[in-house]
Amino acid sequence: MEDDRDWEDAAFNTRHLHNHNDRGGQLGNVRHEFQVRNTMGTHLIKCAALDRLLQQQQQQQMKKKTGGDQIYRLTDDEDGLLGSLRCGRTFEATVAFAGSRKTLAKITHELGGGGGADPTHNGEDDDGDDDDDGAASQLSGEGRRRQRVATFEKNSFRQPKFWFRWQGVIATDGVPLDTIDGDDDETSDNRASVHGSGYLVFSSNDCKRFQGTMTSEQMEWNNVKMTGWKTKPQPERDFEIEWDGEF
Repeated sequence: MEDDRDWEDAAFNTRHLHNHNDRGGQLGNVRHEFQVRNTMGTHLIKCAALDRLLQQQQQQQMKKKTGGDQIYRLTDDEDGLLGSLRCGRTFEATVAFAGSRKTLAKITHELGGGGGADPTHNGEDDDGDDDDDGAASQLSGEGRRRQRVATFEKNSFRQPKFWFRWQGVIATDGVPLDTIDGDDDETSDNRASVHGSGYLVFSSNDCKRFQGTMTSEQMEWNNVKMTGWKTKPQPERDFEIEWDGEF
């Protein structure tokens, strides 16, 4: 019987030659490239940690809703993805995804209002595949498509993989989040800020299913396993980003 970590090790250690489909400028094989917009849409998540939150919610007589995430759009530099993570009416968070830890640190630094160079950057990267990281070039049409392919392809051989960080809030004292006014001192005490990180690996380039883990010291999650599947593809769309500095 294979070890539970085999899928993780295989996905994160795979290397491949870059974009054979673009040789000679031929566009006939574009369908074989990883299209990052395949990730976008609504996903349901199965995770023991989220299940426990839902059980607590039911005990507090809140209306049951499942856990899931939405991937909404590319970052402004088109080097990552932005989305949200929810669990019923008790937990919600903004999520940033990237193909490497270095790029993820850059994205969250910018979301937190940081300017200039990323202070966490030390010139090295965990996966060694960030030679082309940085702002998307000022291209349009086919040039921008190729730029996106180049950005994500290094981490997307058949099983696209992303590191992510999230920031959000969790309901306390049995008060549903949608009844709490963040500007009201009395009700704002019924929620707490939380954050965490993790990674996910899609099973194929169609991005219909994934596996991964989540970690949060505040939530007492330590690499808790999760699986997910897409229930509704969605076009790229905007949403309200809530991100308070770095952690």
